Amino acid sequence: MKYSKPKHFAQPIVFFDIKCLARFGLSPVAANLTHLRFRVPSRDLAYVLIGPQGAYGRTSNLFPALRYLDISTTNVRLDSVLSTLLRCYARLEHLVLDRVNLFGFTAREKGSELCKDLAGVCVSAGLARGKERERQIAAWELADRTRLAQAEAARLRSRARHRTGDESGDERGDGGSGEDLEAIAAVRQAEAAEAEHQRQIEISRSRRGHRSAGHSTFSLRDRPIRSRAAVTTSSGPSIAVPPPDKLYLVLPPLPTLKSVSMGGEAHSLSSANVSEWENEFHAGWRDGLAKVQGWAIHVTDRRARAKRKADDWRAQETKQAQATSKVNVKGKSRTSTQVTGIKPPTDIRLFRFPLPDEPVERDDPSDPTVGLIEIHPEGRDYLEPYKLAIANADMHANNHALPPPCVLCTIPDCEGPARHGAEGERVDGRGGMSGKHRDGCGHLVGRRTWGWGAI
Repeated sequence: MKYSKPKHFAQPIVFFDIKCLARFGLSPVAANLTHLRFRVPSRDLAYVLIGPQGAYGRTSNLFPALRYLDISTTNVRLDSVLSTLLRCYARLEHLVLDRVNLFGFTAREKGSELCKDLAGVCVSAGLARGKERERQIAAWELADRTRLAQAEAARLRSRARHRTGDESGDERGDGGSGEDLEAIAAVRQAEAAEAEHQRQIEISRSRRGHRSAGHSTFSLRDRPIRSRAAVTTSSGPSIAVPPPDKLYLVLPPLPTLKSVSMGGEAHSLSSANVSEWENEFHAGWRDGLAKVQGWAIHVTDRRARAKRKADDWRAQETKQAQATSKVNVKGKSRTSTQVTGIKPPTDIRLFRFPLPDEPVERDDPSDPTVGLIEIHPEGRDYLEPYKLAIANADMHANNHALPPPCVLCTIPDCEGPARHGAEGERVDGRGGMSGKHRDGCGHLVGRRTWGWGAI
């Protein structure tokens, strides 16, 4: 047996496609998994664990109930991929990144500041998730308004054609109602514009032909008609889309991570270096919480301004209606002043993300508001969770005897693959495992989950 024992660290899956994990993450079985551990050495597994984009740019959630994720020995860097990965898992509490070369062989020189950046990435994932959901809701609402405008335009065209047919077969001379005449005029104008666009397309096609080597491929002359034709043909006939009547705002969620484990980034770290890394990590965590609270305040200010504009518009409409009723009572002609300007959104709603233990509906790709919780605040009481999170982080900074908001563990709990350092030297992937783990770190959670104590 000693002759058949492999001498190098390798697995068969290393040499094959690992996208099957993404397909597994979308299965019904994966919706109930809360703890996952993958060992795919030196492979970019983080890309695979980011779900594909669906309608309105929304990312499909792989393993939606995931609380614990261990992707040690894979390739993970402190970049946008890690931020996107954290943004996709809204309930993640423990992240284990042992021997993934997270800092890219720069841990000894810039380990402390990279730990601060890591904390900022972990906290800012919720901020990016809130902004992304607002963009998805805005795209969904625009698509809904466009669909209604297209249906109304089709109805007017059908009504105008029917009216035109009745007029061709009926010579009674009545001009019809004003609404019908406006519909007919609008349809005829749209058809004339479409005919002009098609004519411009034919002209542009007829100009195409053989170009000599000395002929310029671009022109400095303005051609607004051809530009409009190209834009119109690419986006279809122009349809007047009404202004938005809804404004849906989303508060950014607070981070749910309780521990981040990144053992093996630097070998034989001294206790002073470990303390420095932890202090910088918690400082970056506090800075990230301040940014999240700042954006939450920005959302509340937007809501307050939108509410004031909606109230002013309703008051103006009420005043106009009262003036119109007085004119009608006196029997005079209606010469009251109309409401001017573009109507602001009047349906203003505020949403928040659910807490990890809070039951909610499963996400619906066709409706980005599904999975959010609408709140009806009075004043600014919904800012209290942000203030409480910052207060707890500040209390730990002033008294280290208190538990931190997120534990950072730098002791590895597994052996890593053979790697080469920044200068080509061979890096040991088995050292540094004799240290003491931090209380509450993901390593201890993994031991309780898969160790003998869990049987």
